Amino acid sequence: MEKFEAPIQQSLLQELIELWETIPELRTNEEWRRELLGLEPSFNRILIYIVREGGRIVAMCQFYISRRMPILSEFSYPGTRPECRGRGIATRLWGAAIDDMKAMGVEAIFLGTFDRIAFRLYRRLGFSKLPASLTFVQALNGLSAEEFLADWFRDAGPATLSSGNPGDQLPSYPLIVSQHDWQVLDANAGLMSTRYSLHRTFRGLYLKCANVGNDENGARFSATTSDGKVVGMSTARLEDDGTCAVDGFVHHRYPDSWDDLILAGIGFGGSRGVSAVHARVSREDIEKCQRFAALGFRESGSAPDFVLDCLQLNRQKEIEPISVPAVKMELKL
Repeated sequence: MEKFEAPIQQSLLQELIELWETIPELRTNEEWRRELLGLEPSFNRILIYIVREGGRIVAMCQFYISRRMPILSEFSYPGTRPECRGRGIATRLWGAAIDDMKAMGVEAIFLGTFDRIAFRLYRRLGFSKLPASLTFVQALNGLSAEEFLADWFRDAGPATLSSGNPGDQLPSYPLIVSQHDWQVLDANAGLMSTRYSLHRTFRGLYLKCANVGNDENGARFSATTSDGKVVGMSTARLEDDGTCAVDGFVHHRYPDSWDDLILAGIGFGGSRGVSAVHARVSREDIEKCQRFAALGFRESGSAPDFVLDCLQLNRQKEIEPISVPAVKMELKL
């Protein structure tokens, strides 16, 4: 096994691309290539593990390790040449990479996949699939995925507010994939709780929130502990009617941070001279409606319904999505 860390040489990148071209079910993309060459700002270390036979790369895998929280990692881009499969190459590569992760102090590895064949492989490699999600987690300290997520937020210390940045991505995974009591986590981002709705993406979950703040008409905020754990997120988006839509969510151990996150969104709207700030809230999220009311929001009518995706993975059968009525909560500025 050989190990490399980005930025890598163009010659090695070309070898990796040639490997991927032999794997029909997988594709590279320009962002990945630029990351490996060090042409994109990186808030994560990127480690690549490869196996060569006869001078050519026959298998690889890649890990992102959070620079802010190096105990968290994301597994991605596994690949073995079709003619080399069934010989245990990928399993041996994985074992060596995991030994290296443990030596570096990594405590948990996340990944996402919608491939049912890959489901079985990752189970054999020690991953646990989270309910109503395409997310898999492996805790390297011996805990189950559920135990790890529960312990992650226990005694995490006080949180402070900051503007969201790309360094939040890996540290936000435990928050986003946890099962929350509210149906709708962030209406601006279209992010729902897996307690009520299926997550059909993995990396895209964080990007739903991040994309709201990608231009001057939006903003996002994070509540973060002193050791870098993301315990809450919020977004704000300017609307064409001169108002600002706000929303956000927190882990249940950090209820006070929710007020700070929403107030930050209100502040963003106020700084842009909007006439009012509003939130679209599920009528069934009674506590969330009450929390908005405590900040001065008042119900101002109905809002478009939310649709909860209710795919039953265990039955491999789709049922009709559930439509949930929504209310518009508004705060005049």
